[in-house]
Amino acid sequence: MLLIIFAILYIFDVNTFISLGFILILGSLFMGYVYKLSHTYGQYGMMKKLAKRSIPRVIKMYSRKEFINLKK
Repeated sequence: MLLIIFAILYIFDVNTFISLGFILILGSLFMGYVYKLSHTYGQYGMMKKLAKRSIPRVIKMYSRKEFINLKK
């Protein structure tokens, strides 16, 4: 992602040193965020944070058949 941003800035003829400074700042912010998530959630912190979004809040069931079959 940072490489794409740098390429876009290069195409728009932004000064190379300004582009590099911007990319270095964004990269350090991103790495700081990753380290923060790793400290909070463990080794796979960012993956756990992203996976948590895909868990549904509610599961709707309109039948009791699944719960009745659990006893068997």
